[in-house]
Order: sequence, then C-alpha cells, then structure tokens
Amino acid sequence: MKRRVYISGFNFIIPHINSTDDLMSLYDGNIDKEHYTNSSGFTFDSDDPLFPSKNNLKSMRPDVIASSICVKKLLSDSMIDQSQLEETPLYIASGQSLDNLFEQVNKMFQEYLPNGFQDSPKQQNSRLIKALHPLFILKSLSNAAACYIAQGSNIKGTNTTLASTSQSGFYALEMGVECIAHSENEMAIVGVSSDSGTFSDTTLQLLNKKDAIYKKGSSCVAFFILESKESLSKRNKKPLCEIDELINPPIVPDIYSSEMPLPYSGIKNILEKKYSFRELVLFTGGYTNEDFLKQSETVQLFWNKSFSFFNNYHNFGTGGLLVQLAAAITILQKTSHTIIDCIDSDPYGRESFVSIKKCREVL
Repeated sequence: MKRRVYISGFNFIIPHINSTDDLMSLYDGNIDKEHYTNSSGFTFDSDDPLFPSKNNLKSMRPDVIASSICVKKLLSDSMIDQSQLEETPLYIASGQSLDNLFEQVNKMFQEYLPNGFQDSPKQQNSRLIKALHPLFILKSLSNAAACYIAQGSNIKGTNTTLASTSQSGFYALEMGVECIAHSENEMAIVGVSSDSGTFSDTTLQLLNKKDAIYKKGSSCVAFFILESKESLSKRNKKPLCEIDELINPPIVPDIYSSEMPLPYSGIKNILEKKYSFRELVLFTGGYTNEDFLKQSETVQLFWNKSFSFFNNYHNFGTGGLLVQLAAAITILQKTSHTIIDCIDSDPYGRESFVSIKKCREVL
C-alpha cells in the first residue's frame, strides 16, 4: 500500500515577490499590479550570509545562485538536522537561458570566424580551445544547480536533474512523491531552478504557431520538502498540506502541427469521470495571449474559481507548475479552501496536474 505524502516546507525566489503576503496580495488583487511583473535574472544581496563564496561564485549561473540560497534558507527554517539529509534525494527541474553564456559564446565565435572553414579542423579547434574559458562548461551544465545545492546544503542522497520544459517540474515532483509513497525514503527535496532571457524567448518564438507572439518569460526558483507521516512524527512537525493527486495525461505532441489541442482536454476528461466540479485551480496561462484566453475559457467550465500569474509574469518557463504549487500552498494556508488544483500545459501541449489538500487529522 502506498504511503501518503506531505509537504512540510517550501521557499521561493520570484522577482518582486518577497513573501507569502505578497503572493496573497497578488492573488486577492489588492495591490498595484504594475509592481509585480516578469523579470529576467535575479537580484542578490552579496552580504547575505547564505550568499555563495567567491570561489564558487565564479562558476555559478544566476539561477544556480538563487537556488543555492533558496534551499539553504528552506532547510534552516524547517530545522532539518544534517543526519536527516544523509539519504535524502534531490529532484530538480532545470531551465537555463543562453543569455548568461552569451559573452563567452560570442568570444568563441570571434576566434573562429576570421578564417572559418579555410583552416583545418585542427587549427579551428586550437583557436576555440584557447578562447574557451575554463569555467564555461561548469556554467553551462544543466545539472549545475543540483551539484551546488547538494554540495552547499550537504544533501547526500541521490540527485536527479530533469530539463524538458515545464513538464520537468511535474516529473521532479512525481519522483519525489513516488520515492516516499513506496517507502524508499522518508524525505525528499524537490524544486525548480529556472532562468529566463532573450534566448529562451526566441526559442519559444520559433515554435510553429501561426502568427503567435510569445510573451517574455520570467526567472524563478522554488523548492519543497516532501515527507512521510513517519518522518513528520519523528520531527514533531505539522505538514502544510498533503499531496492529493498527480495526473499526467498520455498526450503525444505533434511538433509539426501549427494547431494546438484544446487546452487541458486530457486533464478535464480524466477529472470528469471522478468529479462534477472542482473548487479552485491555478493555471499557467500558456505562452501567448491566445493561449491565456483559451485556457481561461476551459478552466471556467470545470472550476468554481481560477487564478493565473499570466497577466503579470506571463510564463515562468520550466518553473510554471512548481511556482503555482508554492502559491497554492500559500492560499491553502491563508484561506478557507480545503483543496486546490494546479495545472500546466507546456509549449508542446503536454499537460500536468497536481492537487493538494488541507490535512484534516493531527499527525
């Protein structure tokens, strides 16, 4: 029998949102929405005691720095003892923008282009090697966040990086849930490290959608502590919520088609067989104004109330689903809602669904 899985702590870094109160203000609409807007990159305080050392800083991208700080604070606030991290796994969805590597890539091309194909491959490679910064490879690794988090926070269990649009956020969460549900681990750290920029926006623009104007995305990081009931009892810790359901409809995208499937049709078809109506949904809103309008119409058919960051932040790239999860936990804690759904559809139409609920019993 599978064990139930709980979320006992979470932390996030989202541009212009400094607290869960800010998240609630955005949800309630009681703030100047112009202040909360998408942003590429992160702002750091180098005097922060959690800020990386100068030696590590040389090979860390901005999203890796943000993730390292985010997890350290999460573990500290949650009072996780080092002994509890000995076998704790780390699952990360990673999304990076080539903007952070542009200067180095440009330098390499400048070394290569003067003679181009007139030189022999040996001569070309020799010039490229001379132009290649020793830390370039470290900065470009998709698993850089996992490496620095594991090292900086002494998380010694298995770590896995998933890098495939916002769908990877679902896969990271699913892996964390499954390892606890099947009694492989008592605790897991799950999160997303995602940066945005011109290159990532251009990549979306290249997708084959007729006349689509893709909205500029936003950087973000968000991390969660997943635990079993036994782990919570040992730590005398109350959970924030329980993970109720995960759904990943088997939709195979047609990457050559300019027509996208009806938003959330796979999720809706599954849910309709179980429920007549749902309480509240947080949805990503897609990547264009057309996406957002279609998704808004769809969620109104099945949910009493809905919310999206789209009007302010457009999209969070790889972080789409997990940023919503952070907001859902906040809303669940601060309102009378008992269950909240989070749904996402990536640029290829692949869907994911996460549902969390309040914990009724005392653990």
